[in-house]
Amino acid sequence: MQELKIRGIDESVIQNYLSPLRDEQAKLLKMIWEKKYKEIPKDQNDKLKQIRFLQSRGFDLSLIHKMMSGKEIE
Repeated sequence: MQELKIRGIDESVIQNYLSPLRDEQAKLLKMIWEKKYKEIPKDQNDKLKQIRFLQSRGFDLSLIHKMMSGKEIE
């Protein structure tokens, strides 16, 4: 998103196009996480392992943290 702002694209245009993609990415993240792990990590090592797995699948770290903390992903 930063790169688009730097290139002079209006933020409202960016939000209009990226919001639906972020929603889809959040659904896909949750689906992949539930299929692989099925439960919240028990300790810090498990949490880091799950985060690395999801990052290796291309998910944004902030989205991963929101999902793991139980917050609703916007």
